[in-house]
Formats: sequence, C-alpha cells, structure tokens
Amino acid sequence: MDGAARTSEEEGHPGVLDARRCRCDVVIISRQNAALFSDHEQVWADNAESSPFFGDVYVCFAAFRGQEKSPNALPNPITLARSTDGGATWREQQVSPAVDNNVFGHQDCGVRTDSQGIVYVFWQGGDPRTFENTIFLVRSFDGGRTFDRPRGIATFEECGVFDPVGGFTFDGVAGARGGTFPSLDIANSAPTGAGATDRIVVTWCNGPTPTNAAPGPNERALVKWSTNHGDTFSGPVPASPPSDRPDFPAIAISPDGQDVYITYDNFLQPYQTTVLAPSAMQGVMRHADFSACRRRSNTVIGAHPCAFMQRVRPLPARCGASFRQRNLALCCFTIVRLTEFSPQNNP
Repeated sequence: MDGAARTSEEEGHPGVLDARRCRCDVVIISRQNAALFSDHEQVWADNAESSPFFGDVYVCFAAFRGQEKSPNALPNPITLARSTDGGATWREQQVSPAVDNNVFGHQDCGVRTDSQGIVYVFWQGGDPRTFENTIFLVRSFDGGRTFDRPRGIATFEECGVFDPVGGFTFDGVAGARGGTFPSLDIANSAPTGAGATDRIVVTWCNGPTPTNAAPGPNERALVKWSTNHGDTFSGPVPASPPSDRPDFPAIAISPDGQDVYITYDNFLQPYQTTVLAPSAMQGVMRHADFSACRRRSNTVIGAHPCAFMQRVRPLPARCGASFRQRNLALCCFTIVRLTEFSPQNNP
C-alpha cells in the first residue's frame, strides 16, 4: 500500500490543492517487506455528520503473508486500518481468517459507513464450510475497534477465464482483466446524515464466462440490498440485460436512497481464444428506482423479478443514434466512454 498523506488548501481557493504548500510527510499505513505486501486496497472516510465517528478514515486491504513455503498456503487476511486524527496515525485490525490453502483465500475488499457510523467491510473468498465462492460481510459498531463475525451474504461463480498469459481475463487471451469484485454503497444521507435510509446495495459479476469455443449465456451483474443495516439481504436481481457481458460492475446509491446506479464495461463478443479476433467494448450506465424493486417479488429465476435497472433515461443526441436505441446509459459523460472500442481502430 502506498500510504496516505494529509493535504492543505490553496490560499483563497478552498478545496484546491497547492502541491507547493503541501509539506505533510507521507504516512505509511501498512508495513511492507520481502514477506508482507498489501493488495487491492480501498479507502473511505466517514462523511455523515450524524455519525459519532464523523471524519474517521478507513482503509481495507488483503494482507498477504509471503513467508509460506508452499504456493498453496499463502495466508492473506482482510485487514482494516483506521485513523481518528486525519491520517496522522493508523491502527490495523484483521477482520477475516488468514487461512488460504489455495481454496479459502480473501480478496477485493470494500468499506463504507452509514449515518450511525457503522462500518461495513465486504470481500470475496472461499467458504471452508461449503467450498463455494462467497461474498462476506463484517460490521463494526464502535468505529472499527471491534467487528462481528464474518458471514456470507451471497455466493457466485467466477467471471473470466484463466489464461496462462494474463491470469483471469474477460475478453480473450492476453486481454482485459476479469474476476468477481464486489462493489457496494450506502445511502447515508451525507453530508448531514439527517433522515438517512442507510440502504445498502452491493453488486458483482456472476459467471460463468462464455467463449467462442464453448458458447453459453452471458455473465450477469447481480445486485442485492439491505434495509436493516446488513442484518438481512434481499435479491439478487440482474442489473444487466442478457445481451451484455458486464466486466467489473460498480454500484452507487443516492444519499436519500431513492436512486441506484450501476456502471460496467460491456464486451460485445464472447471470450476469444485467439489474439487475432477484435475485442470491441463499450461503457454502460444503468439506473433504477429503489422503491420499484422493493414492491416486486424475487421468485422468478432467470427473469427480471422486478423493475431493477429497467427504467433508464434516453441518451443525449450527441451520443449517437446507436446508443440512444440501446437505451443502456443514464447520461453521456464523454463520447469516448460510450464509443465502441476495438484494437483494430484504436491502437
């Protein structure tokens, strides 16, 4: 992990960083050496004034312990570091078991806080009891000092195909990275926290991945949600249409908890087993009214059991007729983000 540094504001321009005046030393959060390294970190600051821990900062990461002789027994617990003094000092705490054994590893964590200051840490890994790929959750009710026991909130099938050139890739041999990374957000009514619903939403890519040699249904971006501070979760429901191949979906919910947004890279052809085939993709953003999803049941498998991610706004005319017809995005950020990409015409 690179660490964290406090910054100052440019005189007369609040919120604008003046690198010349920033004289804070870099603060190392996690210790690194030949046998220790931190991977896939995420940072979050408690941003709701209603929280008793308002302003505290949290960083989660997978803490790999490289001293093991066997490559199949590399411990990598999920660790949370917290700072209560603006990043000047940090304390680490292990929030998951350390065992790996090439089956029960832990990776790809995320951290958020709600309006009451409850800390939520998610990650994905293997469940030693069921031998299933699982998304785990732990919570802290005292500002990250102690945590409840990890529990699974969803199971998944890995997205991507293992290729000896690039590991798990999504679009083809030596292609874009793939995998199942959970993404989460909480409607904590920041910045005040007043009247917060504290609704939690989490998404991930669910496989398997179709290939040109072994066709099949596309991956789906699935979504689950909680309305009781993570005690229970509803869903999942698919947030991507069957025609899409969603790589690395990320989710956000509005501060009032009424609007849910999801974005992902959509590859337009199955996984390619040759580097000679083009790999076209596009950026996608979708929207849902949270209330529409809660009014429906989740009994129909394989179909949209609710209106989740179905009500979308048309794209501006400048985004192009083809994208307006697909009606997959909320708005046009830039033409580049919503334009199909292919190595053949985009070197």
